[in-house]
Amino acid sequence: MLWRRIFISLFLHLYVNSREYKSDDGGNRDRFFSYNLSEQGLPVLFSGNPYSSGIKSSKRPDKLEDKAHSVELTPEAFSSGISSLWLINFYSSECHDSKLFGFYWKEAVDRAYNYNRNEDFYFGNVNCFLYEKLCLEFGVENYPKILLFDNGQLKEEFKLGDISEKNVQDIVNYMKEKTKKISSLRFKKVLKRSVSNLRLKAASKRAHINPNGQSIDLIPQNFVQLVTKGNSGWFIKYHLPYCPHCKIMKADWDKFALLMKGLLNVGEVDCSKYTSFCKDKGISGVPTMIYYKGTYSHIYKGSRKAKDFKKFSHGIFLSMPSSVHDLDTYSKYSSRFMVFFIYFYPELTSEDKDIIKWMSVVLIGKTPLLKIPKTVSFIKESSGNYPSILVFRENFLFSYPFRNSVDLKNKTRILNWMKLVWYPLFPRLTKYNYKDIMQNDFVIIIILYNPNEYKAKKQIVTSIIETWKAQYLNRFINKESGQHYSIQYVWVDGRLWRAWLYKTFKIKYGITKVIIQKKDIFWDKNLEGSYIKLNKKDILETLSTIMQDTNKIKPIHLNKQATISEKPSKNYTYIVIIVFVVIAILLMILLGFILKKTREKRQREEKNAEPLESRFE
Repeated sequence: MLWRRIFISLFLHLYVNSREYKSDDGGNRDRFFSYNLSEQGLPVLFSGNPYSSGIKSSKRPDKLEDKAHSVELTPEAFSSGISSLWLINFYSSECHDSKLFGFYWKEAVDRAYNYNRNEDFYFGNVNCFLYEKLCLEFGVENYPKILLFDNGQLKEEFKLGDISEKNVQDIVNYMKEKTKKISSLRFKKVLKRSVSNLRLKAASKRAHINPNGQSIDLIPQNFVQLVTKGNSGWFIKYHLPYCPHCKIMKADWDKFALLMKGLLNVGEVDCSKYTSFCKDKGISGVPTMIYYKGTYSHIYKGSRKAKDFKKFSHGIFLSMPSSVHDLDTYSKYSSRFMVFFIYFYPELTSEDKDIIKWMSVVLIGKTPLLKIPKTVSFIKESSGNYPSILVFRENFLFSYPFRNSVDLKNKTRILNWMKLVWYPLFPRLTKYNYKDIMQNDFVIIIILYNPNEYKAKKQIVTSIIETWKAQYLNRFINKESGQHYSIQYVWVDGRLWRAWLYKTFKIKYGITKVIIQKKDIFWDKNLEGSYIKLNKKDILETLSTIMQDTNKIKPIHLNKQATISEKPSKNYTYIVIIVFVVIAILLMILLGFILKKTREKRQREEKNAEPLESRFE
């Protein structure tokens, strides 16, 4: 009956919610970048389950860690711990249906184990909220979803109907059917060994990564051993106990440390005790937060709130190097990110590992970083036996230009190149990226008077870049650097930045649409003397002509006094009208108040005045 189903659903909902993790324990963390978490041992094999507080036993023993019949799995488990048959529940800890199904799934697993505990059949769980990339690899987009794996390979999907008690028996019957031909001699021994190995791996990976969710007090004696020579990154706060700002941020820092449990090491140094050590680290003021990865560091410049620390940690996880060996994984990165860097190596040496570690720190908050061996066939790049650094920019691959092996170790030169290419092909010019973008040899500024035209104009720009790379790139070399000219296309809103465009380029509003800038000079007209049009032919002809001879088309010098940091021009007409109306209303109210007071005063005077007597009386 309907009322019975409603009552059962309500009961299950209350039961499930009562067993959820508390948010302070990390159960409701924001989604971290799971495609990178799998690389540095950041995820754990037994992560939070939405319907239990750890791994549960079928017989509900006094100790939760006694047995585990449904194992929480991570990406590492599929490559190292998945063998024989596994029936795996792909769920999301933020999905209401997953929480309801969790009760039935646990009951089904318990019954299946008690019924046939000697069969070589395993049960597992994957939390798609934490490991979204892994779930997408197997086509899991809706939750919950039950898949059967045979020796790590996806075999088939278990068709799950409406979430109800019927699911329990259906899963048990499915298990019986699949285990008819499986030997029943090794199940218990294999299960214990598998679970034990997974636990050992989880413990070893988490042992050195913030196991207690606390900020560790660091001293000079253990700083080198834990931070400088350690394999894991550290986010460290330098503080003074009597500093008011340090006291204010302490609660947020401790909350952040708890959120990073098992994910990121968090520490702090008391500069009142170790003054000389703090000075050696370049600390000139407190609080100062710095992320360390070995000998490399990145200074945190954001707000001192837990949510901002967490956002910064997302950037750390984003740039952690991820190994890619197959086209499917590479395609998922290329479809998800507009820009990412690739370290393309023949064989990883200690020098290669050092460069990769340095790049992961430089790219914090910027783009992902992939490690790909040259044995793969889906990337064609000719650099001989040398490693190479590539950047993927919206389906285009560009290589770091190096002349010899020394350039591959020159971090300053690599960083300068990375700053030129870690933006999309056609970004919006702002005061934040202006400095980096203007370091290119040529910057083509597209002025859009209607931002809704962006998509159409981007297609034109993409076509121009493709044609330039195929037909023009090798024809022009920068004589100063001996390399190809670096070119960046950007767009600006002609209405918002009207004042800046006029002060910098003296453009005619609504007419000038393309500007080619080279350092402190620019061109806005083609060979014919007319304004450059936003089409492939006009831009390519004008750009190639300028590269052949910068004086063939007369350049114009920039007005250096105008900068992109100026506030955009606005139309203040409506503001003036509103202010005028408000002032007029206030004056009328004030005038009415004055007239009222004057009238009242006159009436009081007339009332208090003595009546005049006639002289004839």
